[in-house]
Amino acid sequence: MWDKLSEPWQGCVELAWEAYRAGSLPIGAVVADAEGRVLAVGRNRIQERSGPPGAVFGRKLAHAELNALLSLKSEEDPRALVLFTTTEPCPLCAGAARMADVGGLRYASREPWAGSAAMFETAPYLRRGNPVVVGPGPGRR
Repeated sequence: MWDKLSEPWQGCVELAWEAYRAGSLPIGAVVADAEGRVLAVGRNRIQERSGPPGAVFGRKLAHAELNALLSLKSEEDPRALVLFTTTEPCPLCAGAARMADVGGLRYASREPWAGSAAMFETAPYLRRGNPVVVGPGPGRR
């Protein structure tokens, strides 16, 4: 089964496992180009007291998607990129994906408490631009 996952999805799962082992929520995120090459990674670091240079950690804003987007090099055209994440983005991460102008957003599992993918269909600002959202379940591409 593992071999059937693309490199971005394998990266997300590995990062989620790292986050879990570090005592944070098990969420991993990867930014990849159109060919599936991983360009940036991030994981949840809410419960951690340290992180790599530039990573957000030790605060409620230390979400995987935010860390992945913040570690992306500025010379990349964001509209050609896809943000992959293990869990349906919360309102913060949905907004960050839109503001980063990534072309796509893929998530592996629904999140009944804070999942906000529906915001891309209902909020005028999110509906107006990127990203194209793909997730599991009815009503999602």
